[in-house]
Amino acid sequence: MSTTRERAEQQREAKLERVSEQSQSGSLELRWVDDEKRRGCPPRHPRPNQGRMQWRSESSEGLIARVRQIRRAAARERPTSDSDDPHADRLQALEARVAHIEQLLEGLQDSVHRESERHAKLIAELQAQVRPPAIGAALAEDKRSRGL
Repeated sequence: MSTTRERAEQQREAKLERVSEQSQSGSLELRWVDDEKRRGCPPRHPRPNQGRMQWRSESSEGLIARVRQIRRAAARERPTSDSDDPHADRLQALEARVAHIEQLLEGLQDSVHRESERHAKLIAELQAQVRPPAIGAALAEDKRSRGL
């Protein structure tokens, strides 16, 4: 049996692996918030420090350092445009978003198709069970099993 601290450490390691895999596959979305945006969106429920211990510890500092490292690596891997045209960067970001949405849509279509096939089979089975010959056979079997 593992302790709470060991379980937390295992969860932390799993999360780091997921973030690393997402970063390598390119599916990790990083949102950069500049100071102007941050000022426009203050925290929802600011709480004064009521003498509590700060939440940061050595392990969270390590996690923060790892996330920063992953973000920097992702920023380096991001292709840079040769021109200074800001529209080209925006267009490239939009193309990446559209490609991601297309993948999600294909997955949804596959899921809907599988579900409709499953329902069609279920309906066909139910229709076969309610046909008069099938009902008669089921009633006869029930009559024999009860000894009537």
